[in-house]
Amino acid sequence: MSRKLKIVLGLLLVLAGFLVLRIGLYFKSSTNSAVSALVKGVSNSIDSDYDTTFIDNDQDGILDKDEAYYQTDPFNPDTDGDGYFDGEEIASGYNPTKKEEKKVSGESNRYNVTEGLTKRLIGGMNAGEIDPSKGSSQIFSQNVDLLTLAALDEAVAKIGQSTKQTSNILLTDNSKESQEEYLKNISKILEGPFLSAFIEQPQAINQALTSSITGDFEQSVSIFKNYNIRFTEAYTGLLTIPAPENFAEFHKKLLNFFQRIATEYNYATQIEKDPITSLTAIANMTRFLGTIDISIIQDLRMIIDSNDLVVPNSSLFRVLDLLNTE
Repeated sequence: MSRKLKIVLGLLLVLAGFLVLRIGLYFKSSTNSAVSALVKGVSNSIDSDYDTTFIDNDQDGILDKDEAYYQTDPFNPDTDGDGYFDGEEIASGYNPTKKEEKKVSGESNRYNVTEGLTKRLIGGMNAGEIDPSKGSSQIFSQNVDLLTLAALDEAVAKIGQSTKQTSNILLTDNSKESQEEYLKNISKILEGPFLSAFIEQPQAINQALTSSITGDFEQSVSIFKNYNIRFTEAYTGLLTIPAPENFAEFHKKLLNFFQRIATEYNYATQIEKDPITSLTAIANMTRFLGTIDISIIQDLRMIIDSNDLVVPNSSLFRVLDLLNTE
C-alpha cells in the first residue's frame, strides 16, 4: 500500500470513528434509561396485541393487506421490475406498478461521497496542497477540514433529495366517531413487531455499528435493511388510512416522520460502499428521532384533549402515555 493511500484511508477512518463515537455517546447517554422504562410492562403485551394479518411476505415495505390498495404483487417485492422495492418507490413518490424514468435525483443518489472525498484528497496530495510533509500542520489540518465538511454537505444533500414532503392524503369526516376510529387504525399499524423494533432501535444501531467496525458489514446491512422495511411498512400503511380534518396536519407530519426515517435507514445500508453517507444518515436519524416526543406526540395529545377523544387501550398508547386517565 502506498504512503499516500495510507494517509487517505487513515483520514477516512478518523472521520468515520468520530461520527461513530458521537452516535455511540448519544445512545449511551439518552436512551438506555428511556428504553428500559418503555420496555418494562409493555413487551409482554406487544405480541399478544399484534394482529397476525399485518405481515409483509415479500419484504417490500408494503403489508400484505395493503398490496391490493397499491395494486402491487404481494409475492414480488419489485412489481414493475425496475430494481426498486415497491415500498421504496411509494416512499419516494413514484408508482411501483409502472416503470418510470429513474430518477429525478438518480445521478446524485448513485454518487459515492466517500469515493469523491478520497479522489479529492489524493488530488490535493498530488498537487502538493494536502501533504503533511510540507507546510505547517495547521494548514494541512485546515485543508482536510474543508474537504471533509464539503463531503458531509454532499452527503446531507444527497439524502435530502430523496425525501419529499407528503401532501396528498386520504380524508374523512370530522365526527368524533371518525376521529376515534382513526386512532384505532394508526394504533393497529404502529404496534406489534413495529413498536417492539422501534423501542429496540438504540441497541440495534449500536450492534450494527459495532459489526461494521469489526468488518461484518453483512450483519450491519441486514440490521439497517430490516429497519428500513419496518419504517416503510408504517409509512405505506398510514397512507391507506383516511384522516379526519382535525388530524390532517398531524397525519402529514406522521407520514413525513416515517418517510424520512425509512430514507435514512436506506442510506445506512451503504455502510460498506459509502461509509460517509451511511454515517451521516445515522447521525441525522438519531437527531430526528428526538422530534417525535417534542412535536408529534404533543400534537397528538393536544388533539385528543381538545376533542375529548377516547384513546384505544393499546400498547402504542400505553408507551406514549396517552391513555385517558379517567
